Amino acid sequence: MKQYLKVWGVTVLCSFLFIMLPWGMAGLGITSEIDVLEWQGILAALFGLLISVIYVVRKVKIWKVRLVIILLNPTIYYIIVLMYIGLTFTYGPWTALTE
Repeated sequence: MKQYLKVWGVTVLCSFLFIMLPWGMAGLGITSEIDVLEWQGILAALFGLLISVIYVVRKVKIWKVRLVIILLNPTIYYIIVLMYIGLTFTYGPWTALTE
């Protein structure tokens, strides 16, 4: 159990670092503006999720435990929420908020 918690912690930490990458780049002045709903936020989160999944597959042998650890990764839900908000603001009746 302790090993699985360690693997989960590493996957969440890796994902968090990639999620924070766009803000870090903006803080260092590499990018001029922060817009999480643009491609860099989703791309960074997907890359972090990919690395996390590869790490879990290499460290955990039981496929059911692999699935649970991957589904407990908050990056999946972060990506879903970002895409939902992006689609809602793009195609929904939210254009009045920008006036």
